[in-house]
Amino acid sequence: MESKWEKVNNEHVIHTDKGVLYYWRDNDYERKRRKGMKKKEINKETLKVKIDEIARGSTISHQENGAPILQSDLYKEISISHSDAFFCLYFSDHSVGVDIQVLKKNLYDGRAYFVNQREEEKIDLSELNLHLIWSAKEAFYKLLKGDILNLKEEAVITEINLIEKSIFLEYHQDKFELNFLLREEFVLVWI
Repeated sequence: MESKWEKVNNEHVIHTDKGVLYYWRDNDYERKRRKGMKKKEINKETLKVKIDEIARGSTISHQENGAPILQSDLYKEISISHSDAFFCLYFSDHSVGVDIQVLKKNLYDGRAYFVNQREEEKIDLSELNLHLIWSAKEAFYKLLKGDILNLKEEAVITEINLIEKSIFLEYHQDKFELNFLLREEFVLVWI
């Protein structure tokens, strides 16, 4: 998949074959937390401002399972992700999924929560690969709008290609390719 990259103001923009992805760091995040704002309040406020900035007049509601529903004249679909002070929005006319994940040191200890037996046997479970597996499954879950019974077992990562920045996932008999971006502080995965 070929992507066009650009930076506008404080946000980064990725043009994919499905749509446009925006990611950024909220530089006021820590200040807001120190002032006593809850993470959920910060996330809601930050995303509302950015959505209005990008797709003026658009609104977000949610399905019963929490999946976002976009009402917009510009796009039909949206996927949303945030991790600490980092945020991502993926706009498209097709169903899409995105996940941004701040790199953490202790993901290996919790791998049993999201890594299945096939992945244990086939994939090198380095800290980076564990973050990519986690984020790929989260992005895939969002692509399906949460309509999957057992994400850990049903979505199987079969390959991570660090050179091509691709992750390959099998879901039943279907195969999917996800793309990723690696930065010093986080990974970003989309489908």
